[in-house]
Amino acid sequence: MGARRKSSNASEELQCQVILEELSANIGKYWCQRYLLFSRFDSGIQMDEEGWFSVTPEPIARHHALRCDSDIIIDCFAGVGGNAIQFAQRHSLLVTSLGGPDYAKVKTYNIMRMLKPHDGYFLFNTAKKIAHKIVMFLPRNVDLNQLAELSLSADHPWSLEVEKNFLNGKLKAVTAYFSATTVEGNESP
Repeated sequence: MGARRKSSNASEELQCQVILEELSANIGKYWCQRYLLFSRFDSGIQMDEEGWFSVTPEPIARHHALRCDSDIIIDCFAGVGGNAIQFAQRHSLLVTSLGGPDYAKVKTYNIMRMLKPHDGYFLFNTAKKIAHKIVMFLPRNVDLNQLAELSLSADHPWSLEVEKNFLNGKLKAVTAYFSATTVEGNESP
């Protein structure tokens, strides 16, 4: 059994090296983690170069879906749909999505300047008009003070919980969970 496993690992490493030679140096490490991104990767996944580094790994996306108990879910940073797949499986909903990051080269990810075509405040204000819970899956270097500012920017401040997401012992991302403290003049939802 141990020899077969070593042989399998060596074969997979060789296959990984061949594929990495064909791929851009920027996405090679993500390709090696493809089954963490999508457990059914071999069933057919298409991604562009940005998609490789912006997709939410499946275990984290599944966690987000479990945390989101709502009839309406807006995935403002959808990328290639890692979260959308899990939301749809968990909630059987039609999911609307926008977004795509470029954050790897900066010390601090600024949701006011780096999100395109709209900034984080615009997205938050739009989402809060139709939902009483908002989840933002953000780069690990996001400015936490900006998240606090978002929660306090509403007429009635929203509660905020920030969660650091680790995968294989490494900080992968930060998830911000916003909840309305009042809904149409009522107490907490």
